Amino acid sequence: MIFYFLKTHLLLLTLGCSSLVGMEYHLSNKKPASESSIINEPRKERKKPSHVTILWDASFSLSSKKIEQEILLLDEYFEYLNDADVSLLILSNDVTFSQKYQIKKGDWSHLKLKIRDITYDGGIAYDIWNKIGKLSGTVLLFSDGINFPDKTNTEKELVLFTINSRKKYNRLFLKTLGEANGGSHIDLGHGIKQNKSPIMYLKSPERQDLTKFEDYSYKNPIHKEKSISGVVTDLSGPLEGVNVSVKGTDRITTTDKNGKYRIDGKPSESLIFSYPDRDSIEVLIDETTNEEDIFMSSNLNYLDEVVVEGETKSEAGIDSKQKIKTNFGVLDKKSSGFSVRTVTSDKIPPSSVDIYDVIQNALPGVRLAPTGSSDNKLVLIRGGHRNFSGLVGAAWDIDGNILKDTDNIPFISAHEIETVTVMPGSWAAARYGSIAVAGIVIVRTRRTSNNGQDNPSNNGNPNSGFLNRNVYQKDAIIGISKSGGTSKPVQKIIESKDASEAYKRYLEIRDLYRHFPHFFSDVFEVFEDKWHDRNTSLLILSNIEELFYDDSNALKIAAYKYEEAGQLERALQIYRRILRLRPLHSQSYRDLANINTKIGRKKRAWNLYNGYLNLFAEGANYDDGLDQIVKKEMERLMEHGKGFNSPAPNYSTNSLEGPIEIIAEWNQPEAEFELQFVHPNGLFYDWKHFLTPENDQRMLSEKKRGYSAQSFFIDSLSKERWLVNIRYKGNKSEFIPTFIKLTIRDTRQKGFTEEVVKVLKLKNQEINYKVASINSENFDFFE
Repeated sequence: MIFYFLKTHLLLLTLGCSSLVGMEYHLSNKKPASESSIINEPRKERKKPSHVTILWDASFSLSSKKIEQEILLLDEYFEYLNDADVSLLILSNDVTFSQKYQIKKGDWSHLKLKIRDITYDGGIAYDIWNKIGKLSGTVLLFSDGINFPDKTNTEKELVLFTINSRKKYNRLFLKTLGEANGGSHIDLGHGIKQNKSPIMYLKSPERQDLTKFEDYSYKNPIHKEKSISGVVTDLSGPLEGVNVSVKGTDRITTTDKNGKYRIDGKPSESLIFSYPDRDSIEVLIDETTNEEDIFMSSNLNYLDEVVVEGETKSEAGIDSKQKIKTNFGVLDKKSSGFSVRTVTSDKIPPSSVDIYDVIQNALPGVRLAPTGSSDNKLVLIRGGHRNFSGLVGAAWDIDGNILKDTDNIPFISAHEIETVTVMPGSWAAARYGSIAVAGIVIVRTRRTSNNGQDNPSNNGNPNSGFLNRNVYQKDAIIGISKSGGTSKPVQKIIESKDASEAYKRYLEIRDLYRHFPHFFSDVFEVFEDKWHDRNTSLLILSNIEELFYDDSNALKIAAYKYEEAGQLERALQIYRRILRLRPLHSQSYRDLANINTKIGRKKRAWNLYNGYLNLFAEGANYDDGLDQIVKKEMERLMEHGKGFNSPAPNYSTNSLEGPIEIIAEWNQPEAEFELQFVHPNGLFYDWKHFLTPENDQRMLSEKKRGYSAQSFFIDSLSKERWLVNIRYKGNKSEFIPTFIKLTIRDTRQKGFTEEVVKVLKLKNQEINYKVASINSENFDFFE
């Protein structure tokens, strides 16, 4: 039995012993060059094997290889062997085919037909060597080495050759694997050195490096410098002359007249945006940062609202006639530069009945238009806005709840209104996004908050309570499973008559969408939910591992999906890979520790959690974010595991929690969304993950420490149901959705907690979706 590992010194040895020669050998016929023309041909030859095992890697990346060169090599080899028994194993997400063939007088036509007919799909399984079993005799592995596990068990008498015909491949792995198991590596992708035939590798017992090569290995992007670009704007549009610098270096640039900039930076460095009379903005660079658009607010004050006995007091020093409270803070009308118009309660005409009467009677120039519903009207600011579907009215911000012009606006009595403010689209779209392209109507009412004790809390604080006026408007809809939309090609797959036809349609279109990891996730869902074909669904999902090997954001999609499907070992392998890609990210250690706990490897989990504490103790806050999650998970190990003691004297183990814990984790660090927890009495608590000045420190901490997670507790339960809703605002990419993994844990269970995992794909913006309902008896997810 041979165990081998890839070591750095092997790379140095490999690079040091090879030399490059200009002339390449090309396989153009069945016969190799004549013996007399071969320089330094080894005199010794291996004994001809009577049995050969071919391991044929059929993963997606091999669909672009030079298969004809491999076919010609086998032509030569079987002509040389004359007679042999051959076992063919086709490998991908599993051993998908296994059959024996008999070669007579070099005729391998039946085997050749099978090889030519192979479909390349999926990625090599993490446990492929176990699926193959023991290997002995002569083995030919045709692979690019990508995604292959780097350890195998073999018999002592094994002779293993690795053969590749792709330009992009993992040469170090294949060379090490071949030489560690009595064979060598044949690189057909870059040509053979002058006067050398590739069949020499199969015949000669000597280890030689005769190939030209370009080493391909996965680079850790953590210290790689790259170009970062973006646009800086304020309320009036692009901002020229903003200084953009890399903190602690002499790299600096300024934005042009269109607000555009470009600068080089490395992950873990920070960009500083500064402009006269504006607060500077600091943005941490990570390996996913390529474009960074910045909004620099002008004369905006973000102040907390003071609530006393249900009445709202004006902020100290603020003239309520000139300062307007919006969903994103307080706007100074004098300095905004726009025609901002406000009606306060004392200016509302007595004849007004509802909000539409107030707009009609007190805001001349703002028009109302019918929508086909007697209870709902479009508010047209500056004539409104037109798109391909017709006239668009202003959006609404009602006590912090954002509604579209076509939503069912609730009845708001004129007597309930404190202020109504209308703002044109030029300002509104800059802060509220495309939903407010036709402007925004900001309504603040006299509704009061609830002082009830039963509420959801984040940061482990049961007294955080509900925010003022957070009355649930019943605006959330069912349909979270379709929130990312279904593309027409995927819809055709769904409409197939059976799973076989669906798979054929998938193969027809996948090359067009191979650059989008969520495409494979979408098709995975089709085969998982409609056809209940677990083997095919997992094969398709494994393409993410194969094609996005060094993209941790994409890999998390597959890991989340594997967890949801109960494929914990597969998820474990991805979290291991992410830790190698992101060794400076705290989330990497916690995710790997958590999945080990789920599998039952508690000692490994404990060691990883302690590694987390040792690496990220500085600046830790065990009442918030990922630190809080790690603390709770370590407490449960200490409570239910043997030999796990408190890791540090100052590490408290008596933090408060509720019967239900909800953990949200997301794969896109800059995703913007809002979670809403609705109490049975109709009031709600919301948690906003928005890129706003008030969240700057939170977002900067996430990037510096490398995490994207938050936990919440529901403090008490009854038979009445809580609702969990989510509203998505985007992630700086128009085409790439965000995936959020929600874990709901019932901490009332004995031993380790019972939990359910749900993965949400979010793409449609500004729609409030129902996600889950929870009571004392159970919890359910909405589809």
